[in-house]
Amino acid sequence: MRDFENATAPLLREIVGHARSHGDRIAIRCGRNAHDYAKLARRFERVTAHLSGTHGVQPGQHVATLAANDDLQLVILLACLRLGAVWAPLDPSATPEALQHWLQQADASLIVADEANLPVAQALATQRADIRCVVLDRLIDHPAPYGLHYPDVESEVPALMLFDAEAAGKATRYRQNRLLVEDIDIAPEDNVLVALPLARFASLLLEAVPALARGATVTLLPGFTPAAWLEALANTRPTVAAVTVDMMETLRGAPGWQDADFSSLRRLTIVDGPPQLALATALVDRGVPLQMRACPQA
Repeated sequence: MRDFENATAPLLREIVGHARSHGDRIAIRCGRNAHDYAKLARRFERVTAHLSGTHGVQPGQHVATLAANDDLQLVILLACLRLGAVWAPLDPSATPEALQHWLQQADASLIVADEANLPVAQALATQRADIRCVVLDRLIDHPAPYGLHYPDVESEVPALMLFDAEAAGKATRYRQNRLLVEDIDIAPEDNVLVALPLARFASLLLEAVPALARGATVTLLPGFTPAAWLEALANTRPTVAAVTVDMMETLRGAPGWQDADFSSLRRLTIVDGPPQLALATALVDRGVPLQMRACPQA
């Protein structure tokens, strides 16, 4: 992992360090799959090699993804960090018009899609002759080239491009040195429940990225439903989670809310604005430690 240990991006150095010092610690749970830090490091090594050696991704190039919430999305982000490329995740739940608008803003020359979203990605790619589609799973399943030398990447280069929810929204660009969010209160023993799409700011910058940097465990939900969130709360016993006000209102009206055990949570972060008094009171009455937080700005 020499090229990764020498990477400028603090996040990569941290994750490689976790893989070496406690590689058997679970890094990501997603559905029935669980990957420890050693496997996470091997995966982003392979994906990095494929993006560079097989698909010719260069520093500054923009790589879009269209895929479900899973660990491979985070692996793509890590690979882009190492190559100095810009990762631009697209939200599969968006309208075709919004996706086309975002892809144009991203100016991506490569779309990495999972099997479920490949037809949509291919349809988007037909709009421009200079865009290629890659199937996400093949970056993991196929042996990658060896002996590659990756570029030195400055910590100030653009690393991540996120889009507003509306089709007319503009992209927000983050730099590498903003991806390791220093003031996030996450410890190695935490289990962080990530329910928002990874294409949304809160999942990446308030949950998933800081958790991996700290050596904690990330529990990824493929999609948010009240039943899935409450089941994850019961089965994985998260210590940290973030939800939007709308998500929390939906949870409060869902079957199982009254019997849910929130005692494992030491922090529930509310994003997208403060909750109404009735909601905040309902959570406090259940003994849920609340925190209101805005998205970090570029």
